[in-house]
Amino acid sequence: MKKIVQLLLVLSLICTACTTPFAAAAGDDDTYGYGYVDMNGDIVIPYQFDYAYPFVHGRARVFSGKLSNYGSPSEGVYGYIDETGKTVIPLRYDNAENFNQEGYAIVAKNGKYGLIDTDGNVVLDFAYDYLGYYEKNKTYKAFNGTLTDYGYPDTGTTYVIRADDTVIFSGEYDGVYGYDGYYEAKKNGKYGLIDADGTVLTAYQYDSLSSETATRLVYRENSLYGYMDKHGNRLTEPLFDSAGSFVDGKAIVKKNSKYYLIDETGNTLVSYQADYVSMSIVNGRTYAYDGTLSSWGSPTSGSGKMYLIDLDGNMLSRAYAYDDAYGIDSNGNWRIKSNGKWYLVDMDGNEISAAIDADYIYPCGEANYFLKRNGMYALADAKGNAITDFLWDDYTGIPQEAPYLLPVLHQELVPDFRSVRWGMTEAEVKALEGSSPKYSGKLDGRNGWYIGYDTTLMGNDVILAFYFGSNGLYEARYIWTESHSNDNLYISDYSSVRTELTKKYGSPWWDYEDWDTTSHKSYYADRKGEALSFGYLSYETCYRTPRTDITMQMSADNYDVSFIIYYESKTVTAPTVDYSNQF
Repeated sequence: MKKIVQLLLVLSLICTACTTPFAAAAGDDDTYGYGYVDMNGDIVIPYQFDYAYPFVHGRARVFSGKLSNYGSPSEGVYGYIDETGKTVIPLRYDNAENFNQEGYAIVAKNGKYGLIDTDGNVVLDFAYDYLGYYEKNKTYKAFNGTLTDYGYPDTGTTYVIRADDTVIFSGEYDGVYGYDGYYEAKKNGKYGLIDADGTVLTAYQYDSLSSETATRLVYRENSLYGYMDKHGNRLTEPLFDSAGSFVDGKAIVKKNSKYYLIDETGNTLVSYQADYVSMSIVNGRTYAYDGTLSSWGSPTSGSGKMYLIDLDGNMLSRAYAYDDAYGIDSNGNWRIKSNGKWYLVDMDGNEISAAIDADYIYPCGEANYFLKRNGMYALADAKGNAITDFLWDDYTGIPQEAPYLLPVLHQELVPDFRSVRWGMTEAEVKALEGSSPKYSGKLDGRNGWYIGYDTTLMGNDVILAFYFGSNGLYEARYIWTESHSNDNLYISDYSSVRTELTKKYGSPWWDYEDWDTTSHKSYYADRKGEALSFGYLSYETCYRTPRTDITMQMSADNYDVSFIIYYESKTVTAPTVDYSNQF
């Protein structure tokens, strides 16, 4: 009786740990995969790829193989398709990038990188351990040496080259970053400036260098920022706490917690009164915020007002209660979230949309947006009106050129857990799992509830529990009710489940065998079951998928072993805790 009472309490409590046997795997159903839709949401290339990217120069990069815990390509091969979906460059590369503005793509084969053209012809031999592209300079960063665990240059020789393998300059650098007509190189932790011919323009003396313009760079020295031209000549001394890029000869800077508009010589043109001003300037517009700032000096959600301004500081829009905001987007609109709703505001401050009920809104090419709600995506028009249902689980990039095909993931029939998907109603779950659950109740401290069933898992008795809030199903659990006289059998159960989950989801995100003291670890090394029952030893293993976190936990309290597997949605928000009645 004690065990069942404790289990019912577990059902009513919420675990805050990282928390899908075992959910259907990606690819188990023909409806799963990435394909391409047009800007009306119509399918142009069927869902068939394990991963896919936008079209560039009439070619799209596609992937076949295993995905990581984040849903991105992990182990497999890349190739390219044309706009009809036909494979024009076979899937044979270990790694690959989109085609660049020169019409070349960086690809890897047998651990070495080279270049190919849109027909698959080799332009640059596979001779480098790493290859990257500087778009503004139309040059490449080639590297031979030791790579980091993430595949980036570590120690070795960096070459800045052209597509014909002409070397502009080379050497041992911590990093090289190319902009329009110059390069920022890093040596021994400091940055210097190199021109397009390889001539070193400044000493390696700066903490950072950055800019996206051809004429002005922002440098940092002694924790303060200043400006230099592309020849390395200082235009201002390091005077500012933060510094934005120049647009039409003007830039926004921060000094002593105040924001200013300056000219190219550093003279102050406007002094702003707002607590925060964005340093991004678009068409003579930016946005300001009045309210509490975070420790990073940025606006704090739910604690102030945000509004659009011109460069003279004049308010152009009404002040919105601030939840979230983005700068001016590719459609020339400002996106702000206020009181849980998104708004589109034009450059003059006019609302061009009704309040949009979405978790996020993204620009999607010209005259389109992409809406996200409960982890699913829908296509919307220029005013944020959805023109499709929420059909897609993911998208991988915004099309930049005709025919404006959007790569999207569709897995409508692939469940997140057993036969259910996150966001389902209680009635929908009952229709799939059984109309008469044995357990039900409200959640302690939360506006939510649960239902539960007695079942078995891998030959063991368990409770299968589902948790609901206002947004539908957000969590599920397997709770062990199997009783073993030998506590070592619980550890055996844990090991068996971990083996099966690892087969399904790959290596765990983390995997802990946690002892309370080193002396207990030594003394009970051959008696782990006993140590578990005493509370000296516990286990936790976590896996991640694009939509779900899965956590196994085993511990004991007063000789009573608890083993629970949590499945937590990453797309549906759990009910918030009401702490007012917790003490």
